[in-house]
Amino acid sequence: MLSQEEIESTILRWIPDIKNKSVLSKLAPVIFERISKWSDIKTMKEAGELDFFFLAPKIDREKLVFKNSNMEKTINALQASIKALENLEENDFTSENIKNSLMLV
Repeated sequence: MLSQEEIESTILRWIPDIKNKSVLSKLAPVIFERISKWSDIKTMKEAGELDFFFLAPKIDREKLVFKNSNMEKTINALQASIKALENLEENDFTSENIKNSLMLV
């Protein structure tokens, strides 16, 4: 029953390091649907469950290469995937459109 503004301001009290308002407005519904009480936000943050929203992942390059493939093919596939995602408009950035775009790569 809370307004979006109340949800965002409460989440901001638990995660004060969110500086960008647009990030907060997109992140708030994701957090809100996963908690049953406000202190769950602290638990999520301490467990690192929100890190992927703020930190770039560290990936071992060799683990990206599929069996019977090579690094060059993997790099080409990743570059094609990035281009396909960049071509999606923000309003079209839905799971179905993402899936369809990546299937064409």
